[in-house]
Amino acid sequence: MPHILWLDTDHRLLAASLHRLLEPHGFILQTSPEGAHLCLRDFHTTLSRTLDTPTLPTIALVHPLTHPAELRDLLRLGYRGYVSSQADPETLVHALRRVRDGHTWAEPAFLLQLVEHDQDPHLTSREREVLFYLRKGWSNAEIARQLGIAYKTVKVHVSAVLAKRGVRHRIELVVPRA
Repeated sequence: MPHILWLDTDHRLLAASLHRLLEPHGFILQTSPEGAHLCLRDFHTTLSRTLDTPTLPTIALVHPLTHPAELRDLLRLGYRGYVSSQADPETLVHALRRVRDGHTWAEPAFLLQLVEHDQDPHLTSREREVLFYLRKGWSNAEIARQLGIAYKTVKVHVSAVLAKRGVRHRIELVVPRA
């Protein structure tokens, strides 16, 4: 089943390139939000840089040097993630699929830029380990294999870290606090 993607950009060349790239992966691009399932918003253009709450699950296409405060603001407004404009095509497709499926996404390179040194006394040592790998962009299954614990145990630790940090999405764990 094709998924309708609203490409919010003023760049016609970018739109044409993304159309050719994404169509074979089941994404149909359009230039308006009507009937779309998700949105890819280009934050290189002046017109689309307005920080507003998205009405669709939205990923921001950002410059690699975007200031962390701007990324934090996007997440707080409800964006489901962000991808660097210099990402490889497979990363973009993967990110769109994750958001389409109800998840959040951020490239591990961005996550590492946002990581703050964490010595939170409210977290157990195991929760800090799990948080470390979450910030690297690892999945629960990857963390379970690395730490030699059950997948369900990782889920329990992730839930505990989310609750102790007062956030709802794992991507918010890597955003520096205001």
